[in-house]
Amino acid sequence: MEKLEFPKDFLWGSATSSHQVEGDNHNDWSEWEKSPRRIEQLKKDGKNPSDFISGVACNSYKRFEEDFDIAKNLNHNVHRISIEWSRIEPEEGKFNYEAVQHYKNVVKAIR
Repeated sequence: MEKLEFPKDFLWGSATSSHQVEGDNHNDWSEWEKSPRRIEQLKKDGKNPSDFISGVACNSYKRFEEDFDIAKNLNHNVHRISIEWSRIEPEEGKFNYEAVQHYKNVVKAIR
């Protein structure tokens, strides 16, 4: 079997979507996920609504350091994230500086 080698400068990593991993989102999409009309339609289709709501996801908002440790143990050298803007600006023109600090901590932890 031929040995496959990657270039030394190859970026090996992963990416996450805040909506999919952080959990406890309060944005337009998460509100739609929990809307009575959608819940009723899922039930009508014979589906469990809980299976279609992001909910706490994998709680990466609180466990991001553990997540990055796992990535480091997998020898990742790059990680792409998204930021949940509804945490930064929960109401138009009103900013949550604790959330800004949280994301600063996330970026520092990646390094």
